[in-house]
Parts: sequence; structure tokens; C-alpha cells
Amino acid sequence: MKVRERRRRLNQLRLCLLAAWLLVGCEVTGTTKQQLLPSSDTNNTTFAFDDTTSPQAPTALPLPVVAPQAGVASDGDCPQGYTCRSQAVGPSPADKLLIEKARHKLHIVRGTNIVKSFTVALGSGGLEQKLFEGDRKTPEGRFAVTGRYPSKWHTYLALDYPGDADRARYEAAVKRGEAPPKVGAGSAIAIHGHRADQPSKLHKLADWTLGCIALDNNEIDEIATVAPKGTPVEIIQ
Repeated sequence: MKVRERRRRLNQLRLCLLAAWLLVGCEVTGTTKQQLLPSSDTNNTTFAFDDTTSPQAPTALPLPVVAPQAGVASDGDCPQGYTCRSQAVGPSPADKLLIEKARHKLHIVRGTNIVKSFTVALGSGGLEQKLFEGDRKTPEGRFAVTGRYPSKWHTYLALDYPGDADRARYEAAVKRGEAPPKVGAGSAIAIHGHRADQPSKLHKLADWTLGCIALDNNEIDEIATVAPKGTPVEIIQ
């Protein structure tokens, strides 16, 4: 029994160390929150904001939400209104990317069929709707990919957050005293990979981003091939 107890405690310690490493490892000390990234669009000079640099003195971090590791969804546990029949992703653009926050899943959708699913890590602030800059939450709503950019997070698919509804939600939250004034609804929400020093798969064991959706680098590259600029992205609870 003593050996089993020691093993149990050792496993708990390993999980705690992993969670701590993920949370600390995603922070890059600095004084700015946005890093300009040049667009790969050769027709226009545009920039994406990589909202991944932490404040100089970050506040206490919330406990991580453990992301379940699940396979491709079957019809039995498909999101309502969809079928889940795994197919080759192929070169054709996706009709939509669907992200389920509670299940920590990103789905490639064609028509109403989910052809492939991926496990993701989300914002470390919890699964509630994003309200303001710095709450570390992933927003919910309907968005679109605005471009693909190089990043320290490997590949970075920027989204058009915030929209008018998101700004209105923030203003309403300020009036209710639920959000700080003058910080805005947030920005630089994206679907991206992970840093070179973060291990694949393991980084998804706990939510660690500032609000973005993170995958393994080979996964974001596969998704990027079928999610060009303008691809709809729906994020639901």
C-alpha cells in the first residue's frame, strides 16, 4: 500500500508540475501585449497582432481547466445538427470551422458533416464568454479567418474578433461593473500552434492561452490548408 501511495503522490506531483510549466511557459515577460506580424499577402501590406505577450507583473493565474483527449466524434456525440463521418480532409476549402469549448474540440465541417476533429487548448480564464481584454477567455460567436501569418506560435490563423456584438457586450459589462473600463473587448484572437519548446499533445492537457485556440503544429498546418481567408469560424459553448 505504501508503494501505491507513493506512486499516486508522484503522479499528482507530475501533473502539478506539468500544469505549472504550461502556465508559466506560455508567458513571455514584456511591457507590450501586441507583436506586429507581417502578412503573407503579397497584394497588400497588412499586419496581425499576436496578443501573446504578458504584462510585466501578471496577476495570479487561475487554475487550469484540463482539456479532455478525445478522438473523432461519432454520430452519437455529434454537435446538434451535424453528422460525424470521418473523411479525408483533402484540398477543398472547409465550409466552416466549428469549435466546441466545453468539449475542447475543433471540427472541420463540409456541408453539415464533420470530416475531422481535433482536441484544442483554450484560454486559461475559464469557459465563460469573453468580456474584456485580459480576462484570458475564449470568445463565443460567429467569426471569419482574416489571414494566415507567421508567428512564434508556428502558424497563426487570425480571426475578426471583436465585432460589433462583442464591443456592445463589453460596454454592457462595464456598466454592470463586470469589466474594467477603457480596456476594450480584447483583440488578436486566433487559431494557432505552439512554441517550439512546448511538447506536442502535452500542451493540450491544460488550457493555457490568453484566449486563442491552440493545437499541435502539424494539426494547425493541416487546418490552414482548408481554411483560407474568409472561412467562417463558429465558437460555441
